Formats: sequence, C-alpha cells, structure tokens
Amino acid sequence: MIGTFLGFCVFAVLYIIDRYVTPMSFEGFQGFFQIFFIVSLFLSLAPLWKRALLRLKPLVRRITLDVALHDRWLLLGRMVLVLCSFSGIVLTSQRTLDPFWTFMVTFILLGIVVDLVRFVLIRFQKAFSIEHQAAWLRSSLERSGRKADERAVMNTLERFFSLFVEMMKEKDLYSVTMLSRHLTQGMESLLRVLSQVALFRVSQQESMLDSYMAAEAVMTKRLSWVTKEAVLSHVPLIVEEVVRLHSRLFLAFHLYHESLGYVLLISLSQTMQQREGSLETDGEVTTAFSELVKTLIERSLEQATSDRGTIEKVLELLETHLKSSFRRHKSTNPAFLMQPLADIGQMLAEDRYQNTPDRAAILEHLKRLLAQFSALESITSRMTSSHEGGDTSASYHEDLPFTKPLEGES
Repeated sequence: MIGTFLGFCVFAVLYIIDRYVTPMSFEGFQGFFQIFFIVSLFLSLAPLWKRALLRLKPLVRRITLDVALHDRWLLLGRMVLVLCSFSGIVLTSQRTLDPFWTFMVTFILLGIVVDLVRFVLIRFQKAFSIEHQAAWLRSSLERSGRKADERAVMNTLERFFSLFVEMMKEKDLYSVTMLSRHLTQGMESLLRVLSQVALFRVSQQESMLDSYMAAEAVMTKRLSWVTKEAVLSHVPLIVEEVVRLHSRLFLAFHLYHESLGYVLLISLSQTMQQREGSLETDGEVTTAFSELVKTLIERSLEQATSDRGTIEKVLELLETHLKSSFRRHKSTNPAFLMQPLADIGQMLAEDRYQNTPDRAAILEHLKRLLAQFSALESITSRMTSSHEGGDTSASYHEDLPFTKPLEGES
C-alpha cells in the first residue's frame, strides 16, 4: 500500500510546515484532484480492458471475462474504488470546509485510490494469465462436481479441452503443460466425489462403477480429439505432455476399479496409429507405456498386493503399439523396440524388486514378448545381410540392456 503510505507521509510533512514553519495556501488544488478522481471512477466503472479483450480469440476472451467476473477480490476492489473516487469528487467539489483539512484528507484519499487502481489492474491482469485461467477451470470443475451439477461439469470440461486445443494450435508448450496439470488435479477431485454424488447416471439403478465408466467415456472422447491435434502440431514436447496426461488419468481412474483406465490407453494407441505419427511420436507413447508399467510395479511392491492383470494388459498394449509402429516404420531396428521391455526386465532383476508380487509371472510374460521381437530381429538382420552382402547381425546390439540376463527368473 505504497500510495496510502506516501499520502500519510505528505500529510505529516505539510502539516508540520503549515503549523510550525510557515502558513501555506491550499487554494486552487481542487481542479487537479477532481480530474484524478473522475478518471479513477471511470476506470472502476468502464468495461474492463475492453480493447485488450477484443484482441483475444473468442474462447479465450470468454474464459478471461468469467475469471474476472468471478474474482471476489477484484469485485471488492472495484466497489471500494468507486466509493473512494466518488467521495473524492464530492470532497473536492464543496467550498465550506477548511481548505487545509480538505487538502490533507483529499491527499490521503488520493494515495488510497492509487493503491486501489493498482490492485484492480493487477487482479484483472491475472485473468489474462493461463495459469490463473487453468486454476479457475479446475476449481470450477471441483465445485460443480461437489454440487452434482452434471451440466456445469460437462461445460467446464468442454472449455478445458477447447482451451487445451487452442494452446496447442499456437504451439504454446507452457500453457499446454499448465492446463494438463490442472486438468489432472481437477479430474482426480471429480473422481473422488463420484462415490458420493449421482453424476453421469441415467437412472438411480445404475451403480457407482457405471458413473466412473461414463466419466471415462467422456474423457476418452475428448482426449482423442486432443491427441489428434497434438500430432498435427508437430511439436514433440506437446505430444509428450499429452501422452503423460493419458498416463496420469489412467492411474487416477484405475485407483477406483481395476477395470478402469484401459480405454484411455487403447484410444491413445489407436489415435496414434490412425494419424500415422512420426517415429519420435511413437517413441513417446512407448516410453509412456513403459513408465506406466514401472509405476504399477512400484505401487504393487509398496502395497504388497498383486496387480499382475493390470501390468500384463498394459504390456499387451505396449506390444500392440510396438508392432504397429514397426509396420509403419519398417526401417526401425527391432533392437530398439525391445529396449523398453528389456528395461522393465532389468528393473525387476534388481534386488529391491525381488519380492514383487507375481514377479516370476511378469518376467515370463516379458520373456515371451522379447522372444517375439528377437525372432523379428533375426529375420530383419538376415534380410539386411543378404541385401548388403555381409553379416551385420550382431553389429549394433551387443551392449544394449536387453542382451543381459534377467536375474532371478523362475
């Protein structure tokens, strides 16, 4: 509150000078202060930064306005600014009070108004921040969920994903990352309340699991749209963030029932196949599936509960994706397709994971997948050798992790 502080300081200095040094004349100051208070009153009542808002795209403009209109501190600041500005205009318009005290009070009021104008502009500027908009959409989603307002939930999700796509088209990685994180947090909160409120249910006879499955279907449809746009953006980091979003939402859904979340991963893999993404894009999906398996293994070990079914299903999705990627990019060295599978195997071979539930069964599943890709490697190696007239079958993969034995297999 620098303006208010300076107002009181000037008041103290002028009071000392007038009373103890030399009398001062305070006539003729009213015009300047009246102009200032009229301008501040206009700022508080005029449409908020209308010209700045008109430069925004319609979707972003609506969200920015909603954020500003629902900001209670901004509303309170504007109300107090109107009150102080109007009081200043009235005070400088009268001629009956002592000019000295009128000047002093007006100067202090001026300092307060300066602080209020600064506060209002800062709060409204926040409404233009993508971080503030994402946080507001998240809180709106959480609030609508607690109120069991399905229409508001759907509207908020639509705006979330529309803004997501808008930022991807602009290739704004920071905004995409911010929206992804807040969307994940919002969905986690929404899933927590689904067990308590009747959302996404056609009738009361439907079970809680039906609500989760309906929510999963809603997210799958919109994530498919986002994934297509991410691939079209041709920005690897944006694709990576979208793939991570799928993984985070899979874990969020899977927490409530073992059958939930797979549709999201299947949709991700199928969308990537349809859009025929680059080898780098396919690599992001492969990495996501591999890291997801590792996360499930970590969770299974920590909770000392078997999650073999989930792990094997994700491995099957990884296998399907790797084969699809190889069909689209036939020049890919099969050794690199085996790499994520071998990394998982090496992880399970570490001492820390010796007591992982169903470890032997998971390793056996990995061995089967590795055997398939090893056979593919041998075939492509022989074809390459025949085509080039030499033997290159062991020239590139001797040091890769998958060539090491998986310890502790049973």
